[in-house]
Amino acid sequence: MGPSSHSRSSGRSSPFSASLTRSSPGRTCRGATLSPAARSLFAALAPALIATWALAGLYLSLGPSLALSLLKSDSYLAGAGVIVALMGAVAVAATIVRATDAGVIVIRASLVLVVGVGITELAVVLGSAVGLYVGSVLAGLGFGPAFSAVVRSLTPLAPPDKRAGLLASIFIVVYLAFSVPALIAGVAVTHYGLRETTYGYGIVVMTLAALTAVALWRRRARSAPAV
Repeated sequence: MGPSSHSRSSGRSSPFSASLTRSSPGRTCRGATLSPAARSLFAALAPALIATWALAGLYLSLGPSLALSLLKSDSYLAGAGVIVALMGAVAVAATIVRATDAGVIVIRASLVLVVGVGITELAVVLGSAVGLYVGSVLAGLGFGPAFSAVVRSLTPLAPPDKRAGLLASIFIVVYLAFSVPALIAGVAVTHYGLRETTYGYGIVVMTLAALTAVALWRRRARSAPAV
């Protein structure tokens, strides 16, 4: 094939190259861009996402060991009970409160989460296994509604063609919050001990949940009509 025929063939674009052009990375990223309102709300809700799933990571990694240390037992069922207490409450609460306004749910559920984790921390200080289970149930009652309401608050702000990208962003935060803090806690246990790690972890979770509650309350106060 001569140079002229090669130039003619290279000048024609195939359907394959056209599809590559349409789906270039830059174009895809621009297509997934959310509105400023959605980005602002996502930033306000992100601490609650991190708090809830970081708490789940703590319970699934260190919760049984913590329960057994308070119970002074080696029963696997007793250790698993603390996970059941948290996750059972998560499932029940998330189902019950679905009909309520999502913004109100996030604020209230975040505060319930703070109280539940606080009771759990106090139970560890006092060495109370009963307090640990009670705090776990309360934390679950905050966890479930908070997470479901975060998703309900964000999805209406994205048009249908951008909703998948929004959900992907949510679950990236979820997976990182579920795994990274638990890994850090596992390392911290070897240096500082189980209870000390639990204290620090719980304080971080409570702080993040409180940040979302305050941020949403301020947003709602600003948007409320003046009387």
